[in-house]
Amino acid sequence: MADEAPVALPSLDIVRAEVDAVIAEQDRRGSSFDSKAGFLLGISGVLIGLASRHADALRIAGQLAAAVAAAAAIGAMVPRTTAGLDLRAIRNGYLTTEVVVAKQRLLDTRIHLYERDEERLSRKVRWIKVSVMLLAVAVALLVTGTIADVWLGEAR
Repeated sequence: MADEAPVALPSLDIVRAEVDAVIAEQDRRGSSFDSKAGFLLGISGVLIGLASRHADALRIAGQLAAAVAAAAAIGAMVPRTTAGLDLRAIRNGYLTTEVVVAKQRLLDTRIHLYERDEERLSRKVRWIKVSVMLLAVAVALLVTGTIADVWLGEAR
């Protein structure tokens, strides 16, 4: 097999450039998701703090929903980046390899890492959605508790 000439891959550089562009977009999306998760974590903390002044059942339930939303936001912040390429192994393994073969194998490896990161980004999106839904529940509970407090206060 070592004596065989590598197969010509005339479009390899074009494919690699496209993969590079897609991976860069994936990195931008991941950063955006991290920012959103951080924002949701902050909002959760604010809601927990706002509800801490009153200890009725609706507000306690709202605090609990906000706390679980915060946990979901933290879950979304788990790093998405795979271990990456082992640069020493690449150097040692491909230094004497035909250029086309090395390019193709490295491209395949980057595609594999991209696919793993896509799975992680999908999990981030699910955690963010859970956090948003729980924050909506928390807000509804806190507002309902405040309205009930005002209404009951006027009825007294």
